[in-house]
Amino acid sequence: MDNKIFKQLFPGVDEKYLERAFEKLKKDGCPEGEDLLVWFGKLVEAEMRKLVEEKAPIQLLRITKAEALEKYAPKNAEILPCHPMFGPRVPTLQRQIIILTPIENRSPKWLPRVKDYLDKTDCEVVITTPNEHDKYMSIVQGLTHFSYISLASTIRKLNINVKESRNFSSPVYTIMLDMVSRVVYQNPYLYYSIQKNNLETSNAREALIKESIYLSNLIEEGKEDDFVKSVVESAKHLDGHEDALARSDQAISMLTQKSNVL
Repeated sequence: MDNKIFKQLFPGVDEKYLERAFEKLKKDGCPEGEDLLVWFGKLVEAEMRKLVEEKAPIQLLRITKAEALEKYAPKNAEILPCHPMFGPRVPTLQRQIIILTPIENRSPKWLPRVKDYLDKTDCEVVITTPNEHDKYMSIVQGLTHFSYISLASTIRKLNINVKESRNFSSPVYTIMLDMVSRVVYQNPYLYYSIQKNNLETSNAREALIKESIYLSNLIEEGKEDDFVKSVVESAKHLDGHEDALARSDQAISMLTQKSNVL
């Protein structure tokens, strides 16, 4: 049995935990009725739990609302909601953002421990409230995903040959298309859950649709001055345009270099 495939399936996990889990799997085997990969994931989790000194088991819950944890978890259980802002394809925690949304008086022991561990991995830790988290996630995730999914759906409804369209592509279109593809190629059930389970995201979608109709009407009605005014005001609101241009220039440059190599 080769452990290379397991390492590929658990990117970002320290190899020492994968090695220990793999050795345990080789020694004890997989219990009857258990899926091999699921069981290996449990072994990895068990090894990672040894990272900290614990007197009671840690329960890792995949749950979206802190209110549910606060309501149903035992009073003596510590609660620390965490939200990593990256997916499984990201190979390292370095410079990645992880959001912690501690509930008042529910994680006095584990908040400093978890934060200390994350700080040592060189990731960026953001500590905020659950409500503030939901507000910004409605834009960072909700609005972004919905916009990209809507673009993909629109291109499909227009029956555009995407491969052929790349022959006419600008760098911005190519980058946009790659990002849209990155979203729609992944788990659609997760994206539905993100849209459905954050009430703030509903408000963001409604605002996006309303603003899209408004801008479209300005164009249809020939109101050039109003359209330009809206774009200029949005540019001012976004701020940080020099940094944005520098980052996008770098992305375009890397894309051009890759195309030249190919």
